[in-house]
Amino acid sequence: MVELLVAMSLFGVVMMAVAGVFIASARSVGDQRLRTAATRLASDRLESLRGLPFAELDLPAVLEPTVATVHGTTFTIGTTADGGSRQRSGLMTGWPAPRCASTWALR
Repeated sequence: MVELLVAMSLFGVVMMAVAGVFIASARSVGDQRLRTAATRLASDRLESLRGLPFAELDLPAVLEPTVATVHGTTFTIGTTADGGSRQRSGLMTGWPAPRCASTWALR
């Protein structure tokens, strides 16, 4: 009887550790999925800007943030320009995330 109680207690401790690892890995996979979607959106935006002729870049319109929804998550895509020179730019993609930083930058 004592062996059964010890075995069940040991099994419970091991299962609690396994459950914690499973929850952490599921959360990490979800966060990585959001980062991948954000990077893809930022890359698409950057490629569309690269496709425009330099003389046709309308800086105020380019710097306006855009919103896109991927698999039910709304992403905000913002564009930055270095000193208005249009020579260097960056993209920031953000999404609502309750437990982690939610801004992903591509420069």
